[in-house]
Amino acid sequence: PAVLIFTLTTLICSIAMQFTEFRTPLEDVWSGMTPDVPLFVSLAVLALSAYGYTGTTAGDISAYTYWCIEKG
Repeated sequence: PAVLIFTLTTLICSIAMQFTEFRTPLEDVWSGMTPDVPLFVSLAVLALSAYGYTGTTAGDISAYTYWCIEKG
């Protein structure tokens, strides 16, 4: 029920906002829905290179999370 209430509240507020000075044009909504593949690829490469640069592996990531939970 909480997810439903949150979703309905978000939709109602989004619709109500269109009648204020802070309205969002349909062109802005549409441009946000179209993927920017070159930007995504470059950011994904940057993220992967950060893992490679630091020498971090998937095992290190999961072990660190476990260690943080256990040790605080």
